[in-house]
Amino acid sequence: MAAFTSKATGNWSASGQTTWNQVGVPGNGDTVILDHSITADVNTVIGASPGAGAATAAVRVNTPGALTFASGITFTCRGDIKQNDSVVTQQAGAIFEFDASQAGTPSTARYVAQIGTNASDPNAKWIVNGTSGNRCAIRSVNTNGGANGRFTSNGNDQSGQVDATYVDLLRIGDASNPAFEWWLASGNMFRLQNATLDACGALTPNNGGAYDTASQVTLNRVSMKNTVGASCGYSTTPTGAITGGGIRSMTFCVWDKSFNFYAATGWTIDDNIFQGNPDFTGSAGASFNRNIYLIAQGETGDWSTLGPITDMYVLRIGDPSNQHGLTTGAFPSQFKGIVFDAPDMTNGAGDCITIATDPGGAVAVTFRECIVLPRSGGGGVGSLISNLVNVNVSYSVEHCTYNSADPAAGVYFETPGFAGQCTSVKGNLAWSTTATSSYVIGAEVGTTTDVVASGNVTHNGKWNPASTDGYGDNLSFSSGTPGANDVSGDPGFVDAARNIKTWDTSLGGAGTVANAIAELIKLNDASGYNSAYNLPALLTYIRAGFVPTTYAFKAAHDGTWMGAVQPVVIAADYSKFPIEKLAAGPRRLLA
Repeated sequence: MAAFTSKATGNWSASGQTTWNQVGVPGNGDTVILDHSITADVNTVIGASPGAGAATAAVRVNTPGALTFASGITFTCRGDIKQNDSVVTQQAGAIFEFDASQAGTPSTARYVAQIGTNASDPNAKWIVNGTSGNRCAIRSVNTNGGANGRFTSNGNDQSGQVDATYVDLLRIGDASNPAFEWWLASGNMFRLQNATLDACGALTPNNGGAYDTASQVTLNRVSMKNTVGASCGYSTTPTGAITGGGIRSMTFCVWDKSFNFYAATGWTIDDNIFQGNPDFTGSAGASFNRNIYLIAQGETGDWSTLGPITDMYVLRIGDPSNQHGLTTGAFPSQFKGIVFDAPDMTNGAGDCITIATDPGGAVAVTFRECIVLPRSGGGGVGSLISNLVNVNVSYSVEHCTYNSADPAAGVYFETPGFAGQCTSVKGNLAWSTTATSSYVIGAEVGTTTDVVASGNVTHNGKWNPASTDGYGDNLSFSSGTPGANDVSGDPGFVDAARNIKTWDTSLGGAGTVANAIAELIKLNDASGYNSAYNLPALLTYIRAGFVPTTYAFKAAHDGTWMGAVQPVVIAADYSKFPIEKLAAGPRRLLA
């Protein structure tokens, strides 16, 4: 075993004493200290696989030194690699791997890439420059049961920066140790783009530390699969308001377990697929749009949300009992364009959106253009909204389309509430294919009189309304009755049987929930992804099925059509002409 130290900038493979302090090239069993910029230009094995936490790192990169892994080479590190205010760079196609296989007890010899070793290392950074056609890799060798390596910033207040793109990670971190931990001081960055993590640990801030307002976190097209810990990662509360150059962004990511936001303040969270229940605390994020929630049968639901929320798809998988969907976490100001799908459920118990927590102050929430699809064999899957809050929250429900076949469906008051709590129920379309079964509003016994005023329940569409004309027996009003200017009858949906299973069939799939999910979560895979499987396409397909074509339903309170989806109108005055029924796509009204 030899201890090498660099003498000059150059290639790793340069033998003699021009680059190194002794004859030869650092290799298996050796250690190395880099005080200069060195390029690992050949496949290399370094270190002796010591036990975890060895005093001497296999590789130490000191400022002003740097280490670059040349394109296409594999660099195997049998021990820790530590950076002192220095930069490590992987060029396109380069592979870095931890290898504990030669240790006395490989399974416990966990190594680290420590980005920053001193109290202040503002320039310590690990950069990965992969490309779409030549991805990089970071992995832990599993020979002889070797333990996983991981990345850490060691708790330093200005270290631990990562900027990686087009990279595949395998067995980095474990159930007890995160794959990456970072400390986000002013100007620091943690950025993963076009990255896949397989059998890895979580993504976490170091020591749960709060991040500065000028730091940056970007997770773009990151997919985690076979995650070994309890969650894929979490965020923490910033030390101040999110202003200036601060970035908090999660876009086009796929998480196979929960990702927890403590707190969500300032985050943009768009176009992601969540397969585990995320947890949102604190105030609402900057943006929450076009996300997918996949709620497994073994989960009770009540997935927390922040907002405002638009164009979201919530899939309740399997045949659970009393399955819930979303619950108000950081109290979104708006739920708009949410689609709830439970194609394999056989019972109608459950709540799609639960208003469950008193926010501690007046909050107004609107629900618009949401769709609740029928369960297996037809019939409802529970309420669109279930109110469990007696104070502070007020809400309006307009232009929603929901299958309902139970008084505890539609807009449902599960607690007494307060007078005027629901400010508007207008322009909705409650439907069922079973006679005398659909409800616009339902309520439990003891609901407060005028929890919604009768004059605020108007201009709704009803297909097969219940005997109370679609309004639950337990509702009470001080004057008048609800339902002025309502319309009853078959709205003539284009195709009310549409759901994720029929969408999968339309794309040539097996017509199953499992196949559709399997295709959707390939979003960031290097190969094999069918780009036809995406959320905008799914939402467009489903919404096109719920376009009403019976002209009587063009009678909403605002002069438009009742329900969540408006027909495409291409005539100035179509009221005098018949409706042309097209075979596919949104139904159009033609003169």
